[in-house]
Amino acid sequence: MAGSAVEPKEMKKAPSGYWLWLGEHRAEIVAALGGVKKAPEVSKKAGEMWKAMSATAQAPYLERSQKMKDELQAAKADKDNSKEVEGMRKKPMTPVFAFIQEKREEIAAMPGISGLGAISKKGAELFKNLSAADQAARKKIWEDQMVAYNLWKESEEGQTALDLKKGLVADKKAAKKEKLEKKQAKFARKEARAAKAAGIEIETSKDDAADATTTPTKPKTGRGKRAAGATSEKPPLAKKAKVQARGGKAEEPSISIETDLLQEAKQLGFESALKNLASRKEIVSSGKSGSELLAALVKSEGLVNPAKHALLGA
Repeated sequence: MAGSAVEPKEMKKAPSGYWLWLGEHRAEIVAALGGVKKAPEVSKKAGEMWKAMSATAQAPYLERSQKMKDELQAAKADKDNSKEVEGMRKKPMTPVFAFIQEKREEIAAMPGISGLGAISKKGAELFKNLSAADQAARKKIWEDQMVAYNLWKESEEGQTALDLKKGLVADKKAAKKEKLEKKQAKFARKEARAAKAAGIEIETSKDDAADATTTPTKPKTGRGKRAAGATSEKPPLAKKAKVQARGGKAEEPSISIETDLLQEAKQLGFESALKNLASRKEIVSSGKSGSELLAALVKSEGLVNPAKHALLGA
């Protein structure tokens, strides 16, 4: 029994060879179970039959599965590449991060090293142990790269590329926000339908519609004026949100961190620590750059307060 073909672009994940086989032989499996169609029984029987098949019999399905995976990966790569800005340059990595990136495989192979945090910590230690001449040479390379990067950044080509990059980032955030709002709206509609089926009246405000929150009120009983004039209270969540908005503090200033630097911090496992450190009043007043903040975090092994003291004491 041939199953309907599924276009790779319609899938987020390619099915395994087993699932391709199951989709095409479900009727045979149900027949083997005497007509039983319950998913648990079908899955159990299908697993037994798949395991009993020879490698030769499984091969066509496994090959098709691999082909679909390859096509999905290629489609994803094309989609990602389409988002790249032509002529865009990445900000040069600082000497410490460039060293860690260069030695990443060696560090990862060392005993007891597991995860980005451990790799970053060990890499920072190894960098400290380099000779002064080696560190100075690496710093000189980085400074030369920064000079070239800043010249490009100030050029017309650089300004154009950076503006396009900002536009892509903004579009991505907008798409993510729209997706979240649709999800919240769908949840609100589902909640409203369930409440209506239960005979509960749902009262919503504009704020509730944005937050996809609803508050049920008791249905009217029809007992004269009391029922006709009864009014339900505003949703407590909306009230609380308004009180917090009035009494909340203004957003604190923080040091601007470039996207590439944030990506480096994320790879090292220090993204949240970097954002935390960049929001500290003393650090903001110090005029330190994002690169300096991240370098201090690497030396302090991701600890914010020691990094702050090191920066302010420098």
